[in-house]
Amino acid sequence: MNFSLTEEQQMLEDAVRRFVEKEYQGSGSGALADTTRARWKMLAELGLLGLLVPVEHGGLGKDITDALLVMRMFGRGLVSEPYLSNAVVAASILERAASPTQQAYWLPALANGSTLFAIASEDDNDQPQPEGVLWRDGRIYGRKSAVLAGNQADWLIVPAQCADTGKERLFCIDTQSKGLLMDVYPGLDDISSTEIQFDGVQAEASRELTAFINGVSSLEWGLDMGRTALCAEAWGLMEALMEQTLEHLNTRKQFGKPLSSFQVLQHRIVDIMASVEQTHSIALMAASGMQSDSETLRQQRVSAAKALLGRYIRHVCEQITQSLGGMGMTREFKLTRYCRRLHAIGMTWGDTNFHMDRFGEVAA
Repeated sequence: MNFSLTEEQQMLEDAVRRFVEKEYQGSGSGALADTTRARWKMLAELGLLGLLVPVEHGGLGKDITDALLVMRMFGRGLVSEPYLSNAVVAASILERAASPTQQAYWLPALANGSTLFAIASEDDNDQPQPEGVLWRDGRIYGRKSAVLAGNQADWLIVPAQCADTGKERLFCIDTQSKGLLMDVYPGLDDISSTEIQFDGVQAEASRELTAFINGVSSLEWGLDMGRTALCAEAWGLMEALMEQTLEHLNTRKQFGKPLSSFQVLQHRIVDIMASVEQTHSIALMAASGMQSDSETLRQQRVSAAKALLGRYIRHVCEQITQSLGGMGMTREFKLTRYCRRLHAIGMTWGDTNFHMDRFGEVAA
């Protein structure tokens, strides 16, 4: 990989930085809430929603390295819009698994912001039902858990197991479909998650995507794109946390001296800096895996990055909380929002244990 930014990438990063500083820093640095249509329209006008969408469908036709630049800036600003699910994961899956007709229908709408997608990938297997969400006789049955911003979506990308053959099938389901029920609740980071019940929801053949291409799962490909982008978002979050914590330590005084003059707190800041740089490195490692032609290498690098990310998140948040003292335990304090978002990232699409297991299975 070339680690230097091109002139075009530098312009992209600067544009996103200006957007974040204008739209989020002045409002409590990203007070987490559901999507505002005004901000979503701005993202579309900047071309960010179509970042990974092919040019012929109204996008910019960029790749994962450009998405990392955007997600890093979004992390710094604590951006709460469901950009990741739409512009990274859904766009990657549709570009890979949709037919030309389906692409012409969905991708321009995704790029211009008129249509929102959510990824319903997590099965709720604790319920008294057959394992997984099932497709039977043209209908879907079962329950999906922890669907990010599912209540805001127009379409759901849903994997379902064929009841007869056991093979995975992949569908785009209209959220207004009969038999689809949603239960919305706030997540750890205050961003809404959704439990979705499929009670015989019709899955039309025209809405089916290609689940596997040359033996590679289209869904897993898209989720790996999302996991890589999460590493970049965590990198930006940690950067902002470190900078604002250092400002706090330089401002607050104890025994007539700034807190930053105490050696034990200096050591904590150094430890945080090391974890920030390590997070930067694993984001690049995951991105290199996504650019590889080897499915095994892609899965190994992405899972290694996500497994390590969980450890770095815990270390950074512990150090930050200890450095802030009692303020670090206050839910309303701005910096604790960053910590909550980091912990949510650590659990999204597989935590450390999940990815350690996945890495071992792929490497075996």
